[in-house]
Amino acid sequence: MGCRLAARPVAGPGCGLGCPADADRYWHTDPRGRRPRGLACANGRAVVTTPHTHAISRELVHRAQIAEVFVTSLTKRRDDQFVTTAQLPRSHAFFGDHTGTLENAYDPMMVMEAARQSGMVVVHEHFDVPFTMAFLLRTFNGRAIDGRAWDIDAKPAELTMVTQVTRLVHQHDALTGMSVTVDIKRSGMPMMVVDSKFSWIPKPQWISLRRDIRSKAGLPDVVEPIPHCVPVAAASVGRHLNRNVVISPPKLYGNTAKSMLVVDTGHATLFDHPVDHMPGSLQIEACRQIGVAALRSRFPDATPGLDCVKSTFDAFLELDRPSVVISEIAEVTDDRAVVSCSIRQFGRPAAQFVAGFVL
Repeated sequence: MGCRLAARPVAGPGCGLGCPADADRYWHTDPRGRRPRGLACANGRAVVTTPHTHAISRELVHRAQIAEVFVTSLTKRRDDQFVTTAQLPRSHAFFGDHTGTLENAYDPMMVMEAARQSGMVVVHEHFDVPFTMAFLLRTFNGRAIDGRAWDIDAKPAELTMVTQVTRLVHQHDALTGMSVTVDIKRSGMPMMVVDSKFSWIPKPQWISLRRDIRSKAGLPDVVEPIPHCVPVAAASVGRHLNRNVVISPPKLYGNTAKSMLVVDTGHATLFDHPVDHMPGSLQIEACRQIGVAALRSRFPDATPGLDCVKSTFDAFLELDRPSVVISEIAEVTDDRAVVSCSIRQFGRPAAQFVAGFVL
């Protein structure tokens, strides 16, 4: 694996990984929006400290489906360092849908989702950020560490994640964002390092921001997703199931590929709950799939496996306008490839990615 991608700069506000604009419709909070009802325990905390016994509350990690919650516990080491645990299922309808040798390994994107959840529970539990805040993801990066930690075996993978808060952002003495790095191990074996930058704003500010953005683009306040276009054949992007395909058949021009983003708001994982914009996880998956398709066209016998990704979110991607996914094979060695990718809407880039693949 050994990802060697260069760091990318922090960009302006971007889309989150699924925090809804009307969060209080989905997260049952107290009147202050600080604690899910019925979760308080004897020590005043809503999360358990016994690892791998059961999943924590879905509200803490911004998930609607209990089955999509991977984090099982949280403990505090220092004011800026926390330890969470997580359990990964041995099979999953989305993260487990891969072909070839990748069927026998955990998906790095599922581990990154566990890391995202770790950051969310830390923010809510130890920094008292209300559930009614809307989150904006700035960057989201992951680097897998090669080894047996990725093997799917007879037991679910149990992870230990050390979440280090590397920066706090304040505006007018209020905490409004942070940067975190998550060091992930499976049963003591190094597995992955994930880092991200994100911020949050009150619901009224979110509503005003989204209304202003859509108004300037000539769009109505109400989001009505357009019918999704025809997806490419699942096998060409390393999938078995057509419902997990998120790009149209790519047009190839040498090292460059171009597709349309396929949006299915009924997808159980990518759209775990209603949102008013393209989730970041959908965008990263589109980058992976167009990279796989481009690499397979060039190396027909290869099974490209994602092992690192760097993501920068520059703007919201609207659900009711077409999005173009463009990739370029930037570097190829004997057993590795690097693919750069952007997603464009209204004729300009909204998100940029660099993905590393093992061939």
